[in-house]
Amino acid sequence: MNKIQIINFTSIPNELTFQRVKETYDVALYSNFEDAREASEFNLSQATVIICNSFDDLKTKKDFNSQFKNRPLFIWSDQVSFSDALEFNVDGIFHRNSTPQELLWKISVPMKKYSVDKIESAYTWQNLSLEFLTSTATFKNANLNLTSIEFKILNYLVRNKENISDREKIKSFVWPNEMVTEKTLNTHLTNLRNKLKSTTLLVKSIRGQGIQIIDQAPQAALELE
Repeated sequence: MNKIQIINFTSIPNELTFQRVKETYDVALYSNFEDAREASEFNLSQATVIICNSFDDLKTKKDFNSQFKNRPLFIWSDQVSFSDALEFNVDGIFHRNSTPQELLWKISVPMKKYSVDKIESAYTWQNLSLEFLTSTATFKNANLNLTSIEFKILNYLVRNKENISDREKIKSFVWPNEMVTEKTLNTHLTNLRNKLKSTTLLVKSIRGQGIQIIDQAPQAALELE
């Protein structure tokens, strides 16, 4: 995990930090999405850093976000807010005054997490299938059309289905380098619950304890008996 793709819409925010990144990782630098998409090594990039002044540059390219699934994605800008960046499902945000040590550390943590995910290409539980290479969740072969954040939450809950998951641990797994509010987590949980309505899966909130996912199909079968 030593390759980084940098898409630069403006000037490098901090030359010293940028040089340290180049010394640590194999960096491929592009000035626009199109060149990055056409690059032969694009699919081999292990992480992507987008340098931009305005979040508007990214909003017009949201379809491009699907190509970053199952790889770390970072924004380096002083004008992009944390709430806006969450909409783009990033793993971290850097600012002009970010030190080389801070940036390298923030990049390394998600890269390690994603490398663990890639060891296993798929996971199945009951009628649910999780495909990690594409961040796709299907139930009885029907695509649930989850966002990358919803997919990460579902993955965590399913992996810990025997226990009640602490809300703080969920946030640490999904957003390893950011402080996320309860409101943000609740919004994504609500969206996930809505997309699971067509399944037998239920994401339960247990007051004072946390979140747990259950499959109601076995319970229903027992009740019929």
